[in-house]
Amino acid sequence: MQDAEFEKERLKNKNKRLEAEVYMIKKARWKRLTSISLMLIFVPIFIPIHILLIIIAAISKHHKSTLIYYYLKIYFNIYFYFSGIEIFNVYPIPKPLPKPSIFFAIRSINLTTPFLQTQFPNKVELPYQRQLAHIPIHPLFPILRMGAFAKSFGYPDNPLSSSIDQIEHLLHQNKPIVIYIHPHYIDPQFSETLLLYDMVLDLLETNIDCHFIKANLIESYKIGTLLHKTPVSIYCKKSKDVIGEIKNKENAKIETSLKIMEFFEFKNVRII
Repeated sequence: MQDAEFEKERLKNKNKRLEAEVYMIKKARWKRLTSISLMLIFVPIFIPIHILLIIIAAISKHHKSTLIYYYLKIYFNIYFYFSGIEIFNVYPIPKPLPKPSIFFAIRSINLTTPFLQTQFPNKVELPYQRQLAHIPIHPLFPILRMGAFAKSFGYPDNPLSSSIDQIEHLLHQNKPIVIYIHPHYIDPQFSETLLLYDMVLDLLETNIDCHFIKANLIESYKIGTLLHKTPVSIYCKKSKDVIGEIKNKENAKIETSLKIMEFFEFKNVRII
């Protein structure tokens, strides 16, 4: 009986948090519009660069390039600045990046990939989603969109079992790479169970330098403005610091998954 009452109260509080976030997003809508409108001053710069890169990509027949990668990084640095995000590097990303290396992360918003790109000091291979191609160079100027430029983020964001061959190929090229440890989108504020790919646990057993990275409160970026910023804390830790010493070798995977669950602040974990 007590468990049922506790679960009822937990769900009630969860709904309250969701309603509060929706309210804050609506409240900040017009202030955010003002902040994003200020970004229009960069559009006359973005337009010729964007068109020039389209021409270069068409001539070279390569939509994936280092040049486009850094164009995207500059663009999203500006975008997140005008979105009112303030970064706090609690546990900074290592400089320079180890090569090869893996950075395990969760995909909590549709702009997780561009945001993570802005945080890395060097070029890193990131999973990109198809919808990133639909992002315009400005919300009030939807004519030009990112299109095939999104391929320059790295590799397609498919289930890990479908991406593992490409990931291994990138690692053999001594490249740092970001891997999402779960399917679909998941927000630890509202989702209690982490669906953890079993292959992540296998990759942790290799000799590759592995880290875990999270951006706390990035899910709340839509309530930020230039005057009222959203604090986003970056935590990047080596896998050995996250997992620690495994005492029971027979249940190594279970213990490891629980440590990963704790790092990303979920209440439950299920290996898939």
